[in-house]
Amino acid sequence: MSEREYRKAARIALIITILLGAFTLPEYQTLAQGGFAHPNGFHSQAQISETKQMVQQNIQPWEDAYNDLTAEADGYLDYSPQAVEDFYAPGYYDDPDASMAAKYLIHGDGFAAYTCALAYQLDESSQRILYADKAEEILNSWATINETVSGVDGDEYMCCGGIGLILAADLLGDYDGWDLADRNNFKDWVSSVFQNSANIMKIRSSDLGCWGTWASISAAHLLDEEENVNADIDLIKDRISWYIAEDGHIPSETNKGSSGIWYTYYALTPLTAACQVAFNATGVDLFNYTSPNSRSIKLALDFFIYYLENPEEWPFYDGDDLITLSPHSSAGQLYMAMASIYEDDDYENWVTSLGPVSDSTWWDNVHIAWKFPVIMQPLPARHTWESYGDTEHTTHCDDFDEYPSENIIYMHGTGFGDTVDYRVCFWDGSGQLRGPVDTSSDSIGNLSAAHALTQGTDIEGNWRCSVYDDQTYTPISYNSDDPKMVADDTSFGDGYAFYVSATAIPELPTVFAMIVIMGLCAGIYLWIRKRRITSVKA
Repeated sequence: MSEREYRKAARIALIITILLGAFTLPEYQTLAQGGFAHPNGFHSQAQISETKQMVQQNIQPWEDAYNDLTAEADGYLDYSPQAVEDFYAPGYYDDPDASMAAKYLIHGDGFAAYTCALAYQLDESSQRILYADKAEEILNSWATINETVSGVDGDEYMCCGGIGLILAADLLGDYDGWDLADRNNFKDWVSSVFQNSANIMKIRSSDLGCWGTWASISAAHLLDEEENVNADIDLIKDRISWYIAEDGHIPSETNKGSSGIWYTYYALTPLTAACQVAFNATGVDLFNYTSPNSRSIKLALDFFIYYLENPEEWPFYDGDDLITLSPHSSAGQLYMAMASIYEDDDYENWVTSLGPVSDSTWWDNVHIAWKFPVIMQPLPARHTWESYGDTEHTTHCDDFDEYPSENIIYMHGTGFGDTVDYRVCFWDGSGQLRGPVDTSSDSIGNLSAAHALTQGTDIEGNWRCSVYDDQTYTPISYNSDDPKMVADDTSFGDGYAFYVSATAIPELPTVFAMIVIMGLCAGIYLWIRKRRITSVKA
């Protein structure tokens, strides 16, 4: 065998080896499971990244809102924490002055820590370390000094105001200047003191149960207690089913006479905030959840905004002393946030009906929930889930018709929970299940999966691709109303994800092709070896 013949044979072997590589199915690794991402509780990492980008590009209203935020945070740099060993808050009707003093104490520390921690996340200058250190100082103070909560209103105020401390701790999740021992000490305080108040409050049937639930799920997320986060999600689903009436009003709040409007707001605010934590942490969308008896958060919000706009028609109280709420009240904060989540212009139109608003419009209001709805506009409560023709997910494709360039379907989406396990199911042109593919989202909620088309198995036609929140669950058939489905690609039209042509499916089954090619490689190798031995003997 001449050298030229040898090189030719070797080239043939190389080409076949490359073809073998082309037939090899790609590997997709799932992320290792651990604790939740921090920050990613009330404020998601995606939301923080979007806000920073808007500020850096000087886009309004983010730029002005950012300047307001940092100015407020600058004012707190000389702030002294007010932690006490026993946080005592008597009942308001027993001792109004002492009760309100306790309320403003915990709300003051909570808002100061939360504001500084948020400024730390958004600021790009060396000032951000000063913000982080001030927030840390407040958190360490409560962890070191406070041991108990007492009084009729103590647990309520701890949940409503102390939640600011929990939000701040989550926002400091990536701050390496917070000593590990101090960080763990604060978590111990959350476990032994704050969670106790949350557990007491979240079983209440009134608005106080909503505040307790937000406090509970936020604390569980901070402490990486996945089981408790899931339990609170179930609790929220259950509350939606019995707390909200068929028409959307909340009976336990609307029956409070002249304060019915105010208490409805006071209930919906923490209930929606708890839904935000659930969505960011796990990808479970409670904003668009509908209970088996057709109750939902959106139903309650739609009912309520009508009477915010038309309080004279409020059907539950007809006295002249009815307390109403303007767009510049805390209800404005709630609906500004909900306008972003539901992409509802009616909500935003009411909020801005008295003119432009900024986060500073509401800073005099004591409640911490949805305190920054302008600069920290929540991302819409929906997943993206689409098909692509490349591994980088840059080329959207909903018509797979060429082999080999379009014989692998790459799915990708955003808005899922951080490092959460999911099952992805493909449904081929005959409606048969292909897969499933078990995968996990990354730390900022991105999810990917892929399916390599195979002849003899996959059928051409209109395909579907859906995501389920349980890797032990395998649906028998496609059902758009499946309660375990969390995302579904319907972008192709008529409820389908994409079209697969017969020309995109390999002519040979992949496994058979691999066996044939490997056999060819082995045969060529033996032929080359035999020729070389014969040549040497000659």
